[in-house]
Amino acid sequence: MPQVKSALVNWKVTNNMSESATAEPHIDDVVDDQISSCLNLNSPRSFFLYAGAGSGKTRSLVNAIRYILENYSRQLMLRGQMIAVITYTNAAADEVSQRLDYNPLVTVSTIHSFAWELLRPFQNDIRNQLRIRLEASARDLESKSSRPGTKAEDTRIYNLEKTQRRLESLNSISRFSYSPEGANSGQGELEHADVLALTASMIETYPRLVKILSTQFPYLFVDESQDTNSDLLDALLKVQAESRTSFCLGLFGDTMQRIYNDGKQDLEDALGEDWAKPAKQMNHRSALRIVQLANSIRAETDAHAQVARPDRSIGTVRLFLVPNSMDTATVEAYVHETMASIAKDKCWLLSPDKSPETPVGVKKLILEHHMAASRLGFGDFFDALGALESNRTAVLEGTHPEVSVVTRDIIPLVEAVRSGDDYTLLSILRDRSPLLTSELLKNVSGEGETLLRHLTGIRSSLEALLALWQGVEDPKLFAVAREIQKSGIFTLPDAVSRAISFLADNGETSDDDSQPWVRILKCFYSEAGNYSRYVEGRTDYATQQGVKGLEFPRVMAIMSDDEARGFLFSYEKLFGAKAPTDTDRRNESQGKETSLERTRRLFYVTCTRAIASLAVVAFTSDPEAVATYISRQGWFADDEVEVVSTDSFFE
Repeated sequence: MPQVKSALVNWKVTNNMSESATAEPHIDDVVDDQISSCLNLNSPRSFFLYAGAGSGKTRSLVNAIRYILENYSRQLMLRGQMIAVITYTNAAADEVSQRLDYNPLVTVSTIHSFAWELLRPFQNDIRNQLRIRLEASARDLESKSSRPGTKAEDTRIYNLEKTQRRLESLNSISRFSYSPEGANSGQGELEHADVLALTASMIETYPRLVKILSTQFPYLFVDESQDTNSDLLDALLKVQAESRTSFCLGLFGDTMQRIYNDGKQDLEDALGEDWAKPAKQMNHRSALRIVQLANSIRAETDAHAQVARPDRSIGTVRLFLVPNSMDTATVEAYVHETMASIAKDKCWLLSPDKSPETPVGVKKLILEHHMAASRLGFGDFFDALGALESNRTAVLEGTHPEVSVVTRDIIPLVEAVRSGDDYTLLSILRDRSPLLTSELLKNVSGEGETLLRHLTGIRSSLEALLALWQGVEDPKLFAVAREIQKSGIFTLPDAVSRAISFLADNGETSDDDSQPWVRILKCFYSEAGNYSRYVEGRTDYATQQGVKGLEFPRVMAIMSDDEARGFLFSYEKLFGAKAPTDTDRRNESQGKETSLERTRRLFYVTCTRAIASLAVVAFTSDPEAVATYISRQGWFADDEVEVVSTDSFFE
């Protein structure tokens, strides 16, 4: 059997690479001092902190809050005021809160949660503003029609009917509600997009809301401000403009790392002359060579170059140019072995143990979730989840309330049973099962024999669950869910229970397009398990968009426009294999954003996740053209670029 060979490439620092200087770690200390000078409670000044990749943005955010607490805690308490912090994710909110020892004068939340807490007391105003929005949406949908029978027309009709139903139900809703983690599908429950749009419009419309916000929170800090919803950020800028003598709006971010479409373009240009604009220069994360590459990528966008810490290694970067026709698994295996040799780092090698507990040595960053689904073996399950009528983000993150019953409850239970982990099993049952609630146990514990029968029944149910794998390597999720339902170990959502009943009555080959869970339950259990591990971050793969703010010692960035099947990003254009389209040229001439600009920013974010070594694997229609273009750009040295062919795999 032919063996993959190790490509030994001697890396050398060329003259242009050595020009990227390092600096002492305290180079950015003055930035925190500049921010502190803006935080006088009686004479505040709003600011935008320009903080590139790995610059210690969160540290500066926390330091700013600590300065306020040290100097103005008493005044804030006497006035009944607080410091508000908006973060992009729940994980970031938890990190900031923990660093501040959960100080009660600081409220840290995601943008949706913050917006809803501001909005929630104004129920009648919500109704009025929602009616305005829905009526406008209905008029827009009525004015746009497509050819009958097309998918676009079916979607338009569906959205129009849904909008009209919501309009008709408005007067019957006694109270509106919102759950950041839920599907928000009830009659009075607002959708995720509604909360941001309503908050933005109400800040614009109601002067009292501006006064309430600026009075309650004299300091409002927004992390990842470049990706904060543009409409809401505009509304916050309005609050700042009208309350600048008593309100400090602190924006933390990096416009080069704006990767979501609803973020505000040209953020810096929207800030007034009264704003302070400190900028951090040091990248504390990455090796010198990775910092140099990042500076080259963003050089055509702005002049915010970074310097590497003097105690960082030189690091390793490589670009592998691969024809689209080559097998992805074979190419990735080749890159693993090649990078292990070049970087002299055995952690680049694929582990022979591919169990779920295997530590992730290399993080592989892809463009779309379905690219991970095809590689990790949950493609059918992922496609089936796409039929769920809900917030797509919740599906992609595994937080959809129906799907989480599988990922949070069923899969951990099954894995504990199959591995014989009684400690974890008991913990899951105590926390999640209605069969072990304190109230139920109290009712059956009057007689020891009754309690014993109850516990024996649970054990029998678990043994029946385990028996599904006897003689079957991988049962269907339907069989597992049906056993769970029969035993009552967990309470399943109505949609799942209906699908179980349908398949039990009609057979596993039957379909029902109106019930997405029918299709989901027909998938194999292993697919659900692989999906669960992926959304929990326990696999090699993650999306390039989803790892913003994270870092990894070794990164393999996989660029494949063909696999991604998208239109928002195009690495083929960025790397010179394809010319800009007429739409790109028109957008550029009109000052609008192009796919090339979006892709450049995403490429910057992707490369700057790496700490020590980075492999960029570009699947392309024309490897030689990309090699020529890259050489002209100066991003990679000639000996850092390898055009991969089938000959690369054989000695």
